[in-house]
Amino acid sequence: MSMEISVFFSGKLPSKAALTRCFKELGFPLTFQPGMGTLEQQDGYLPMRLRGEESGIEFYTSNGREELEEFREDLEIEIDSRFTRIVHFHWSFSIEEGTVALCFAAALARLVNGAVFEDMSAKMLSVEETIARAHKDLKDTAPPPNQRATRPVDIRHYLRPLLQQRKDLALVGRMLVIRPVRHLLRGAFLGRTSNRYTFQVWRYITPLYAASPDRLGYGGYVHRHAYEVWQPHFEPLLIDTLAEDIFEGLGKITSLSDFACLQSGKGDSFEVGLTSLFLGGASAQADEYLAGLPASAQRVKDARRVLKSLRQAFFSNGRERAIAEFHAREGAAAKALKIEHIWEPAPFAVERPAAERAAKTDEPVFLMAPWPTRPSWLWQQLPRASGEIRDAKEALYRAGGVLLLAALTPEEAEERHRMREAYVLAARLPDDLLVLIRRTTSWDRHAPQQFPLQRRPSEPGIHISLHGRSHVAAASISRVDDSRDVMELHSFSIHKEAWSDEIWDCSLNFESDTRSVSDYRSGECVSNETTITTTERELARCPVPAFGEYAGLAEQFRSLLRVTGFGEVS
Repeated sequence: MSMEISVFFSGKLPSKAALTRCFKELGFPLTFQPGMGTLEQQDGYLPMRLRGEESGIEFYTSNGREELEEFREDLEIEIDSRFTRIVHFHWSFSIEEGTVALCFAAALARLVNGAVFEDMSAKMLSVEETIARAHKDLKDTAPPPNQRATRPVDIRHYLRPLLQQRKDLALVGRMLVIRPVRHLLRGAFLGRTSNRYTFQVWRYITPLYAASPDRLGYGGYVHRHAYEVWQPHFEPLLIDTLAEDIFEGLGKITSLSDFACLQSGKGDSFEVGLTSLFLGGASAQADEYLAGLPASAQRVKDARRVLKSLRQAFFSNGRERAIAEFHAREGAAAKALKIEHIWEPAPFAVERPAAERAAKTDEPVFLMAPWPTRPSWLWQQLPRASGEIRDAKEALYRAGGVLLLAALTPEEAEERHRMREAYVLAARLPDDLLVLIRRTTSWDRHAPQQFPLQRRPSEPGIHISLHGRSHVAAASISRVDDSRDVMELHSFSIHKEAWSDEIWDCSLNFESDTRSVSDYRSGECVSNETTITTTERELARCPVPAFGEYAGLAEQFRSLLRVTGFGEVS
């Protein structure tokens, strides 16, 4: 399925009412979401509903024969001379969004007597061909009966045990937040992805005055792409993640000045950090906050401008007016986010003496008990003895440490290996180094919908990481010329802990015969580029590991780290 479809036509675009009637006539379960303008005014993301669920596409219109001639010359296709306009439909990797685009294009082409161009195949489609393709995609993407997905109603189902225990949590759409809210929104956001059966979970924290339905706050993703709702471990994993990775930390952040400390050193949020210091009654820390920003001349210049503006606003006759404006922003945000029922308007800390702030202005501390019990099978112990192997569905990371999710028996792991499905092998080397070999693929026999509509499994990607006491080494491995038997370690890096910033990295470009190294261990980046040696080339190539094999690949990776200049991981 392509990620762009265009409709060539002439004249005006039909109304949404006419398109809605055409959707119904063609049997397309597609509708417009209310509150949008006409299609002639549309330029960008257009929210839609497919089978009643939220979806959408990028919708753009271009006018003039010149672009049509460019299509004809570049792609060597015939385009009817009467066409003078183009509608472009764009989407990401989402199967549902691609189906929306195809159904929309078919109905539009029918109403305007147009023609459809599919970008991936570089082919012109007739209206009848497009309609037939749309019906096929609708059939292929039809959800299995009774299969829960990632809708807000499904989220409420997954969180029901937690919400029954915790009356100090509120679920508002996709957002689970601590209640009541005074000045800080703290919680989690369960976002949609391109797959209707997979969530992205976001650690959500933002001052209410800066909150918006269009922004996800300042937290960041947690265990990205790990939340497939059809997996037996999904609900326990979600509840455990909310406790350990989100609310345990956010529950202790109770003031705007706490939030500012959390954002200290993050250049992309200096304005909200500085503003929170002033509203939190901690303006004396502003210079220290500024000193912690990344050393970018423009960024520091902008931050100083913001700081000057805040000092003028809070230390002048207009102080009350400035504070009133931030209170008004909170009210508008509470209304836009539909959290007025859990919002408790309160003075800012800067408006109260220090002794009154904890009681009058701060958020309540969020305690972690009670909480639904974690099942004993959710996480597996790491191997401890030399040569010991553990298999699991996935390896995740918490506070820099490795977690093995959902243990697999050797028989189950071997079956997943044979079926080219994802799993992870963890083993302990003789010198106590932990090695992880992860096989990654989007294919799973039990998934309610393969992505992107795979008919058969492809060869999995393979990644290796070595976990020592002071460093983690990680490498990406790719197959040589799509071979099932031979792979190359072409890119590898060293980190102080899993998923932290790189302190050393190396890439081998076999086409240009160059080795590029960047070394950050001195505090500055030291880079060099040399020709790949024969030894490096030999060590970079390896056989695809068979089931249960790890020692040979681990030793080859360690040797490659030595000869390319890093040294030992121990």
